[in-house]
Amino acid sequence: MVTTRLVIVASAARSTTRLGRAVRLGFAATANAIVTTTVRRGTTVVAKLSSAAHLGLNQVTWKPGKAPIGTYRVTIVATDANGKTSTTTLLVVVTR
Repeated sequence: MVTTRLVIVASAARSTTRLGRAVRLGFAATANAIVTTTVRRGTTVVAKLSSAAHLGLNQVTWKPGKAPIGTYRVTIVATDANGKTSTTTLLVVVTR
């Protein structure tokens, strides 16, 4: 039986958005998976999103809303049907 190794990679290490505007965060996955996206400012979790990812290019959309201007660390964790995980991290800068 052949199994595919789950790997996810962000399409950019850093992204910028304006206050109140949504930002699309792209990533590629080598297999279908359930994705949990956690957005942190420092150690504080400001958003947690869940979605499905498929083989190939995917994206997650985060709308900062009234989040303060600053830099946020976004961690995307993918878990496949066998319970294997892969993680990628990127930064989002929210400006005026």
